[in-house]
Amino acid sequence: MDKWLDVGIKGHAAWPTKETKVTFGGYELLLKPGTKNTEQSVHINLKGISQQEALTLINRFLSILSWCDGVPMENLYGLSGGMLPGVISRNTISVFGSCIGDYPFYRDVDQNHKTCLALALYREALAVNSVPFSFLSYFKIMNVFWKDSKEHIE
Repeated sequence: MDKWLDVGIKGHAAWPTKETKVTFGGYELLLKPGTKNTEQSVHINLKGISQQEALTLINRFLSILSWCDGVPMENLYGLSGGMLPGVISRNTISVFGSCIGDYPFYRDVDQNHKTCLALALYREALAVNSVPFSFLSYFKIMNVFWKDSKEHIE
């Protein structure tokens, strides 16, 4: 039996204007555009993946979108357990959509843990509403790779 995880998304990255399926990390994600009454959202069937793994996959997807478009993408979380993809009620008034026609997403999960961490910190830095905390997130990115660059110097 199908069991879906439905996650609302807040952000300004390129997003399809019609329901679109993309493959990411070996799983199919269903992307729904925002409307006047619903948030833009990501949906994943939990067959063969735990809810925690699915949330991690969605967060990595959002991190790559943040990196590619240079804008914050926030996971608003949502619902789990429905037999069909659900809708996420809108918390804000504005609608962000942008991709008319096919949604051009051809990326996958980087297998390097440090790259995934750096992308997550980058998305956090863009989304946080505080200059000091944003700075700290950017600084953490440098720390992720500091030891590697130090080894090359010696």
